[in-house]
Amino acid sequence: MCNNLRQLDAMEVTGYKVVLEKNGRYYSPAMGIRYHDGELVKIPKKQSRLAKYFNKYILTDFSHGFRSDMVGRTSAFASFGSADTFVRIGIRPNEIREGFNLVIRKVALSDSLMVGDYGEGFMGIARRVYAGRRVRFL
Repeated sequence: MCNNLRQLDAMEVTGYKVVLEKNGRYYSPAMGIRYHDGELVKIPKKQSRLAKYFNKYILTDFSHGFRSDMVGRTSAFASFGSADTFVRIGIRPNEIREGFNLVIRKVALSDSLMVGDYGEGFMGIARRVYAGRRVRFL
């Protein structure tokens, strides 16, 4: 979960995004939405988790994951090491929907950028994340 989010005065940032890949297309493991390269992030009407690690009530549970400032945004870790640690520690291969592969992709985020931390509950360390409304895969 992204915490301490604040506006970022930049046009674009690069980061490392944990996504699920299927047939050359990228999907959000938490929401199930497909990312369209270079387009605005789709605002989901319902959640369709592709990995069990994530809270299944992100759209409705204000105490465990819902953040109004993340609606229509996606996030990426600032460093590859943070994304890699998240994958190794957080997401188990047997909890991913069949037919998908878990990958880390370098991305450029833009449009209404924010910066914050991936919560301290994750290994007790806050890790820098960026959030934006548009994602481009590099």
